Amino acid sequence: MSPTNLASIVITKLEKYQLEKKAALELLIKFLKDFYSEVSFQFKNDYKFFQELIDIFKEEDLIDIKLHYTCNDIPVDTTTHFQDKCLICGNSINVSTKEYKHKVTSLYSLKKNKCYKLFDEAIKIEQELLLDSYLKKPYYKRNYSELLARKESLVPFIGAGLSIPFNLPSWPEMLELFSDHLEDDTKPFYLKLIKEGNYMEALTILGQRSLLTDKDIQVEITNLFDERLNLSISEEDHNYIDLINLDSSFYLTTNYDNIFTSLKAKNKFVPPLRWEEIDDIQTFLTDKKGSMIHLHGVVHVPQTMIVTQDNYEKLYNDEKFESLLSSFMSNKTFLFLGFSFSDKFFVDLYEKIYSKIKGTHFIILPNVSFEKAREFSVKGLKTIGIEVSENVSGNLDSKDLIKGIKCVLNNIQK
Repeated sequence: MSPTNLASIVITKLEKYQLEKKAALELLIKFLKDFYSEVSFQFKNDYKFFQELIDIFKEEDLIDIKLHYTCNDIPVDTTTHFQDKCLICGNSINVSTKEYKHKVTSLYSLKKNKCYKLFDEAIKIEQELLLDSYLKKPYYKRNYSELLARKESLVPFIGAGLSIPFNLPSWPEMLELFSDHLEDDTKPFYLKLIKEGNYMEALTILGQRSLLTDKDIQVEITNLFDERLNLSISEEDHNYIDLINLDSSFYLTTNYDNIFTSLKAKNKFVPPLRWEEIDDIQTFLTDKKGSMIHLHGVVHVPQTMIVTQDNYEKLYNDEKFESLLSSFMSNKTFLFLGFSFSDKFFVDLYEKIYSKIKGTHFIILPNVSFEKAREFSVKGLKTIGIEVSENVSGNLDSKDLIKGIKCVLNNIQK
């Protein structure tokens, strides 16, 4: 019998306890995990639904059961039948007399080759149920199915949102920190631009109305990243390992940080690349090294970071840059993550290229409105809308957002 059918049997047997499918699967997975923690050990009989699970595993030949017995509290032997005779007193081990008292303990061990597969299938079913809880809208599920069909050509495009768990500032937070460099009468308008999400104009104000040069801003950002970056957080608290596990041929980002490369280097170091370093696009598209391509510069080379409107205008009017992005868009399928799609320069170039070559790309967004998803669809961007819980302040629960993205990415890997 297949493990999927076994999960169905577990659910059927537990129906009288009014357990839903998810709860039954959680019980099955816990049962297997408990066994995996030891080669073999004794379960206490107060383990919930113990006998139901044991019966299922016996029927499907997934478990070995042995009987360990003592005679007058002296450990004697391990056997498989209650009718076997005690090696000390000669009575059957299921018989106790006034002179000789037997205590029999059941020892259970899983047939691991069979149960490893069962465990994997149970986890897969659990992930599918979890995915359903995040992708509740049928149109987002259809978009997700189309994404799966294109996963061989998938290239993650990473925005600043994915770096925030590592204690790096978001664009609004970083720009607000620079407000101290402005005169008091300029600050309110500058902060208003940030609040409205108009980061480019805020950068323009910063360049025109402060004493900071491009180099000063680059150095400030570098120092801020050095001071705040924390790479020691748990894998459960971020999505970069999930991205690494996708094993894409390459990755794109507008971020300055090297978080992705640092984490990937624990298994294999693949140096990050700035887009200018790609001189043969055709060869690059076939090498599948899993490089991270930085479009807006990298923090370890501060002078490469795009930090002012003049920088942006120069980059996005560069024909080579447009040609590179066009090649990526025509040969690969982008999956935008942690990306708000509010960068006017990038959006304008994306739309310009899309108008020429069309194609389909995807974006993962939390609690997105139907109207916003429709707005993206006319740009060739299909939305994977995940429903994320909110905290007491009415803001997105950041941990649930990470978990939702993790669920989507982990299901892509299968």
